[in-house]
This record gives sequence, structure tokens and C-alpha cells, in this order.
Amino acid sequence: MMLAISDSLVLISNTFLDDFLGRGLYYLTNERIMIKLDTYSLTSCRIMELIGCWFVFNSGCLLVAFSIDRVNCLFWPLRCRSDGGIGIATLACSFIIVIGFI
Repeated sequence: MMLAISDSLVLISNTFLDDFLGRGLYYLTNERIMIKLDTYSLTSCRIMELIGCWFVFNSGCLLVAFSIDRVNCLFWPLRCRSDGGIGIATLACSFIIVIGFI
């Protein structure tokens, strides 16, 4: 679920913020309205770049975490029961998201 959300946010942030607001709205309104968020200031440009990179980083790290979880379940099936797995998975996903900000 977290991987799907992260991948969807990559597409939404890139498509909506950059492609639609940046170029699509400009051509849709016959060059009257132009909202390019990354050209307003250096800070807004950095934030736009951070958003895209952060979601891509989260997607890759979540995929690695899920792969490690699956390998652990193959090698130690009795240790990987559904009892405590949800808590550990939630903790791992939260940790990856927080590390992405650093």
C-alpha cells in the first residue's frame, strides 16, 4: 500500500505541478496564464526538486524493505507470522519516510 501511494505521489507531483501547471495551463489558455512554480524563487525550485526526489527515494527504499521482508519469510517462516509483522512493517515504513527527509 505504501509503495503504491509513494509511486502515485511521484506521478501526481511531476505531472500536475510541473507538466500541467508549468506548460499545460500556459498552452491551454492561449499563453495568458503561466504558473511555473520552479521559476518563482530559488526556494520554490528546491522544494519542487525535493518533492520529486523524496518520493522516488521512498519508492526504492520501500521496495527494498518489502523484498527483505519476503526473503525473511522464506528463510524463517515461523518467525514471520502475521502477529507482529504489521507493527514491524509500519515501523520500517515510517523510518524510511523520516530518513528520506534527512
